[in-house]
Amino acid sequence: MKLKELAPDLETRSSLKSGLLERVLSIKDKEVAELSHSELAFCLRQKIAVSELAPKAIALLEDNPFFEVEYYPGDLLSAVLSATGELGPDLRTRVFEVCCDFDAGLSTLNESVMPEVRSYLENPGT
Repeated sequence: MKLKELAPDLETRSSLKSGLLERVLSIKDKEVAELSHSELAFCLRQKIAVSELAPKAIALLEDNPFFEVEYYPGDLLSAVLSATGELGPDLRTRVFEVCCDFDAGLSTLNESVMPEVRSYLENPGT
């Protein structure tokens, strides 16, 4: 199914600024299965076809809560979180579990890896 079939109002959304509208127009004729990960995140951030696209994004996050699509590790999670108001209870539960995994991973990084990183930055030649 094409993105424009899931969200027929894409071209007429008055809330989209010109740059966003250009991006929407560039992907509207794509099959949902053909959307790149960054396009998936973009759609979620813009609240486009959330109920159809969120399960795909959540599945990626269940494998790696730090999944990076464009900007930084975890930006796909950020995109999903921006659209949680449009998710049903089952998907919200899955997002909650992903957030728990993200938090645990971040805690491990802060406790185990960051001290080593800081030590190295203070003495890069040793």
